[in-house]
Amino acid sequence: IGGGEPVLKIRPRRDVRGRVIANALVWLHPPEVPGQQVAPADAAAMLPVQGELVARAKPGDTIELHDCRDRRRRFMVSERHGSGVLAECDRTSYVESGIPLRLRRRGRTIATGIVGPLPPIEPAITLFRGDRLRVTGEGQVGRPGLRAADGTLIEPATIPCTLGAILQRVVSGERVWFDDGKIGGLVTEVGQDGFTVEISHARPGGAKLRADKGINLPDTTFDLPALTEKDHRDLDVMAAHVDMIG
Repeated sequence: IGGGEPVLKIRPRRDVRGRVIANALVWLHPPEVPGQQVAPADAAAMLPVQGELVARAKPGDTIELHDCRDRRRRFMVSERHGSGVLAECDRTSYVESGIPLRLRRRGRTIATGIVGPLPPIEPAITLFRGDRLRVTGEGQVGRPGLRAADGTLIEPATIPCTLGAILQRVVSGERVWFDDGKIGGLVTEVGQDGFTVEISHARPGGAKLRADKGINLPDTTFDLPALTEKDHRDLDVMAAHVDMIG
């Protein structure tokens, strides 16, 4: 699925009433130092920071910023580990590359920095009951549907299927389930390049469908070999090293 945005969502843990029960822990590090290699195990998010801010930060300092929604946020520096610092945040923040940061100590700004490059988040397609979803061949890239300002679906979302053989076997009226039954519907249209599903089973607030999730077609009849060509090649290599494959 294409279209993932490089935005980092940082949020504290809350109870069922929405009250914060644990601050979000953010690991701030220089971009040249891979965050995942040195971050403390309890860090919920990793934020690369360009400039001198991280090098000068000490426990007790405050890091101030305006997030993607232009909301003012403060991270409290709690620990220092090597080249990075651990900070705490008690409010949900959306952070993207290029956001300016200010390091504050005793009411003064002593250093600045900029959020460095962030990896794109895993994109997802949100589906509601009554939506249409187009299933196509493997060569295409999935994308969310196009909606009007009032939420009405103008153009259905698209997802590719890695098993192209099923595209010619599906018949209108058959059931299709996605992601272990979390999303389901009926085939309403079949064409040369894929088929359309009308979603009838999804959470009331919409269900998210991500890449690499399974597709189940309980009513569709098709013959597939138990072993693929790749399986046969792998077996040729493994035969000299194992006694049995289960």
